Amino acid sequence: MGQGTAEAVAQVEETRARLDAEVAELQRRVPPMVEQAKRKAVTGAAMAGGLVVMVIGLRLTVRIVGKRRAAKKAASARLSAKVRAALPDTADLFARSLPERVEQLARSLPERVEQLSGRVEDLAERLAS
Repeated sequence: MGQGTAEAVAQVEETRARLDAEVAELQRRVPPMVEQAKRKAVTGAAMAGGLVVMVIGLRLTVRIVGKRRAAKKAASARLSAKVRAALPDTADLFARSLPERVEQLARSLPERVEQLSGRVEDLAERLAS
């Protein structure tokens, strides 16, 4: 009975030593893997957070720009309405005065050509002398 107990104690000690060695090996290997996992998790979370911030910022920017464009368009429409109210017959005024202006230019054209040809002759005489 003493031998069986001694063998059992020896087996228990051997198993305990083997388990202690395996646990020590696992402890040696696990911390670097845990650190890597933590690093990857933090990096992924930071990237996801940055993406969320970027999307929110882009949406706010689009909304602000859209509101500014709408306000600018409304202001332009109000100004355009004010101008049309202040000058209702402007198109008619230009339509009436344009033919008159064309006739006036056509009448003054021969006189202007004569003046310019006189200047050309004067310049030619100066160059010749």
